[in-house]
This record gives sequence, structure tokens and C-alpha cells, in this order.
Amino acid sequence: MAVFYDLRVKIPSERITINRGDNNRVLYVLEAPYDSKKGYPVPKRVTIGRVCKDSTTEMHPTTKFKDLFPNEWSLLQQKPAMPMLKKIGLYCAVKAVDKKTDIIDLTQKAFGLETSQALLDFAMFSILHRSSAASQFTASMSDQMLFSSVCRSDSYYSDLFKTKISSSSIIAFKKSWALKCKESGVEKVWLCIDGSNDDCESTGVEIAEKGHAKSHKNINIVSFTYAVTESGLPVTFDVYRGGLVDSKAMKSIIDFLSEVGICIRGVILDRGYCNAKALDLPNSK
Repeated sequence: MAVFYDLRVKIPSERITINRGDNNRVLYVLEAPYDSKKGYPVPKRVTIGRVCKDSTTEMHPTTKFKDLFPNEWSLLQQKPAMPMLKKIGLYCAVKAVDKKTDIIDLTQKAFGLETSQALLDFAMFSILHRSSAASQFTASMSDQMLFSSVCRSDSYYSDLFKTKISSSSIIAFKKSWALKCKESGVEKVWLCIDGSNDDCESTGVEIAEKGHAKSHKNINIVSFTYAVTESGLPVTFDVYRGGLVDSKAMKSIIDFLSEVGICIRGVILDRGYCNAKALDLPNSK
């Protein structure tokens, strides 16, 4: 990894560790996935610079800094950063899906152009890494062809998901997608409702609360259910409080499907939620 000793740049203020014992390397935290065996997050770091000898706030950047901070690099060079090779596989896959489903148009109508592009980029990231941890996005997607004109930061996505997307736009998208499925011939779905949940390590998540955690830990969880066709096409979903009784969430999604004219073909229940009330719900519509 090359170090540009003829260049100087301010040391980032966040996600930084300085290794004084190894030539003052400036380490940047790409991600910090939770290690269930160790019981705490384990950070993954890369070297983005070395602290300047005559300054505690500046560093000589590395090639990794150039990759992770293209905008800052452009200002440093006073010219646009050199273009990088882009991977186009995921982008082409989404375009192929769109050819059959109009998913891009539906997303733009529900969320607007900029937000829809950002969401499509994040969807590609989630597919590629099977993760929704925004902290990994910039480092993971900087070499991918994106729908957005720039590679967004994790803070952008944190703000987007927390404050910029309204519940009404989400409902509008879910309804338009379900209606699209109906138009394409979907009449019946399998409702998967088994108390599935993910342990929630995040803080400040309103719908995270104590429930039947799969890990059997006393930990906050976020629960979800979904409806799919026999071929596995997702038609709709619902995310809800971890401690909510699943039959209540089940009624909500059945009511939604009934509104768009889609029937329940069958229900897949975890044995812990297999009861008369849950089994009677599909027959109530």
C-alpha cells in the first residue's frame, strides 16, 4: 500500500485509531460486526495514512484513503480523482429484474429520484454482503456501479432511514408492488409467520424490545413476517415490535393482502405460534 509522503490531509475525526507503535499508522474502521462467540463487536480496520511528524492533526494519505474518500482526494489534488474500474454485475442484475418488474419506476414514484437511487444502491449492498450495517457501505460499494452519482456515506444512510423516509411512502411502495404482483397473475400467497426475528444490537430502535429471541438471550429483537408465492416471489412483508404477539401482526398483513385482492393459499407457522387463533385468521377473510 503506497503512502503519499508529498501530500497532507486532515485526519478524519471519526472511526479512527492511531497506532503509535507502528510508525503512527492511522487506522480507519470499515465495520465492526458483532462476534457472538466473543460477545462484542470486532472492528475491521485499514491503514489510510501516517501521522505527519510535525503535526498531530494531519497525515500523509495512502492509496486506501484515495479509495475511501474520493471527494477529499479530489480537493487534495485540486482535480477530479482518477476514475476507478467499476464492477457492473449487481447493477446489471437489478436492471434485468427491473425489465420484468418495473421495480425502479415503482421505487421512484414512491420515494422520489434521489432516495430511490440510494435505496437501490443499498439493496445491492445488502444482496452482496447479506448485511444491513450501513457502516460497511462506503468501503464495500466504492468499486461498484451505482444508481446514485456518488457513493453515499454511512451517516447519509443513517439519516435517510431514521428521518427522511416517511411511513406513508413505504406503504405506497408496498401497495404498488403488491398490485404489480396482482397484475402479473399472482392470486394466492403463502404467509410465513413463525416469530422469526433478529437479535438487535443497535441502540435507539423504537420497535426493538424483549421477545422470544432465537438466541435465547435476554436481548432486544425486531420481528418480521412475509408473504411469498409458490415460486418464492416476495409479495409483501411486515416489520414489527419484537414483543408483539404474532397473531396481531398476522392479521395486519392479511388485511393488507385482502385490500389488494390477493388470497392466502396457506400459512407456515412455527410450532410456538401454531394455535387456533392463528389458524382461524386466514379464514376470516
